[in-house]
Amino acid sequence: MQLLTDLKADDFVSSYYSSIPALVHLYRTLPVPVMKADLLRYLLLFIYGGVWVDHDVWPAKPLSTCPFQIHLPTSESGVSPHTSLLAGIEIDEPFVTAHTRKLWHWSRIYGLIQYHIVAKPFSPFLRRAIVRVVAHAYAHGKRKNSGVRGFWGWVSTSGGVWTGRYSEVEILEITGPGVWTDAIFDTLTDAALHSPAPGNMALLETVEGKERVTWRVFSGITSPKQVVLAPGEPASVNGKVEPVGIYVLPVNYWGNGQRHSGAQGFRNEQACVNHLFLRSWKKGWYEWLFG
Repeated sequence: MQLLTDLKADDFVSSYYSSIPALVHLYRTLPVPVMKADLLRYLLLFIYGGVWVDHDVWPAKPLSTCPFQIHLPTSESGVSPHTSLLAGIEIDEPFVTAHTRKLWHWSRIYGLIQYHIVAKPFSPFLRRAIVRVVAHAYAHGKRKNSGVRGFWGWVSTSGGVWTGRYSEVEILEITGPGVWTDAIFDTLTDAALHSPAPGNMALLETVEGKERVTWRVFSGITSPKQVVLAPGEPASVNGKVEPVGIYVLPVNYWGNGQRHSGAQGFRNEQACVNHLFLRSWKKGWYEWLFG
């Protein structure tokens, strides 16, 4: 276990990702601390693997009775060696109204937990998340850098990275749970599209004319669910797509204590950890009053 200071985190990114200058520049330039923390967890876990937990996540049970706190399930328990990520559901409200989403500060009707991640080193899900954050951040900077100047002629960009104000939705979608959720389902989609197995193809659904693996694969689950995709040869010349596997926990394991999505209370039988949402950067009056 290691507690990183800002200086140590900067040194880590500069050292291990020196071959990707755009990534290092992005990490150093992001103006919002929570966005740097978002990106840092992906970068650390990709190199080292292990566990990321936010400071307000606490164990609900001893490790001996709930290994899901910090361990991927073992192959002895029937889990594929290709499974490189243990993830939990945070939001599962497919029928929520736009008004309620606004009150709860949600950008999605479904989302996977990003305050607690268990992963193997070099997980393809983490790699996709890192690539997406870089792409989204620079695309956002390009959109913002359209000649808009401040009163004194100042342009709020630094090498293509927007250094001005970010909205809640922009933070969620550029570095936070939004991009994390997309990275996971995009990784599964790529693997499924290159797999000859009928069972894998059954995971796909048509969304806006394209075949994709979506949140519906895990929506409403009441017990842990593993999805492993071992693709064959794709049609492209890029060689094989690597096998991928994920183990997803129902909302009441890591996302308990919320008053939505069937999360149940902090002390429910399946609760492994409790997330207290202390001093959350995006919590509004509605969430403070109603959970």
